[in-house]
Amino acid sequence: MSKKSYGVWQELRVIRERTGWSSAELSKASTISAPYLSQLENGDRWPNATVTKKLAVALKVPVSVLERPIEQKGAVA
Repeated sequence: MSKKSYGVWQELRVIRERTGWSSAELSKASTISAPYLSQLENGDRWPNATVTKKLAVALKVPVSVLERPIEQKGAVA
């Protein structure tokens, strides 16, 4: 697969930065390893439901925010 798996996870970094957290802080709060979190933010990995839930809880956002397609997040009708 030559293209990275972008979509909702390219927004993960944006959401994290809006909280004012570093990746290390989100890693600690979510109990997701820093290297794995980096892979998610870079679109190199796709998380399972457990990881998605941990990130949503740590970021205090609904799971649906992390699951919906990127086009729905910033689209202007």
